[in-house]
Amino acid sequence: MRKDIEILGNLIVKFYLVMKRLLIFIVMSFCLKAMAQENQIVGENNQKSKYSGEASSLMQFPMITKTVKVKKAGTLADLLTDEEKANISDLTIEGKLNSSDIVLLRKMAGAKDKRDDNTWTGRLRRLDLSNADFANDDTPYFSSPVGRNYRVKIGLKDNFLVRNTRTGETSMVSRDQYLSNRQERWEGNSKRILAKDPTRMRSNSVLDNGGEKVFEFNKLSDREWKEMLEYGWNKHTDHFESRADGDSVYYVNCHTAKHWISQAMFYKCLNLEVVVLNENTERISNNAFAGCKALKEIVIPRKVEQISTSAFKKTPSLCVVSISRNPDMVLMKANDATIIQRFFKDSSPELKIIRY
Repeated sequence: MRKDIEILGNLIVKFYLVMKRLLIFIVMSFCLKAMAQENQIVGENNQKSKYSGEASSLMQFPMITKTVKVKKAGTLADLLTDEEKANISDLTIEGKLNSSDIVLLRKMAGAKDKRDDNTWTGRLRRLDLSNADFANDDTPYFSSPVGRNYRVKIGLKDNFLVRNTRTGETSMVSRDQYLSNRQERWEGNSKRILAKDPTRMRSNSVLDNGGEKVFEFNKLSDREWKEMLEYGWNKHTDHFESRADGDSVYYVNCHTAKHWISQAMFYKCLNLEVVVLNENTERISNNAFAGCKALKEIVIPRKVEQISTSAFKKTPSLCVVSISRNPDMVLMKANDATIIQRFFKDSSPELKIIRY
């Protein structure tokens, strides 16, 4: 009996030692696996962070925060030191901004325009414009040759295309000009409308009022280009088309406009992660944030009336879009799936729409 107890005790001790070693082996295996996964994640993050051509991630750099009050549009560069321009990662701006300010912000946020000297690239990741607005400024902050399918549509709803009855020449006049240049004459029981200046226009000389005129730049003639310049049809709210004398290449030139996130304003700003817009923003224009590969979050202000379908093109990291519950906001009329498909189809597949 005593011998049996000793044998049983030895078995228990051996079982304990085996289970202890097994437990140690399991714990070590788990730790090694966790370390391998962590190294893999770090490697993937370093690979994804090469938006500006640097091997290291922006997360290596500490967040440098600054608030700037711009009293006069165009003076942002004077309010920052060279070191701050290159290293600020979180910037809050109050006041008015114009095109020259956007040139600086674009460079701070990682954009590399052809006209830049490329001596430095900023680290701006978060930009708060909640207390900043834009001044109307015809000076471009970004210029690019027009695309292959670039076209301009001119609505004739409020204009009249008329023909001079003596010379046969056509001209465009506004509705107000047309109405102010006519007079009424009663003949019997009917009323006849005549132009005050018959050599200039007549009511029966209207060729088009209510359609649209389309200029396709890939086959634009010199005559059409001169017509655009004559009537100012190459000038738009936030951009204009131009062509150098004797050159056949047309350019689109983007500039700031009041209450607008203008065309290509933050195009390919590769460092930007979070942007807060002014609540008075009315429109987010073409390619405004296109190519912002690091952009993760944006708040759409409640007064936004129109968003271009290309505004958020190629933003694969964008995963949070906050939209106001204001019933007058145009986006409130669509469900989340429609909004994502129309405006954010190039964003993260995990994108969430948050109503605030």
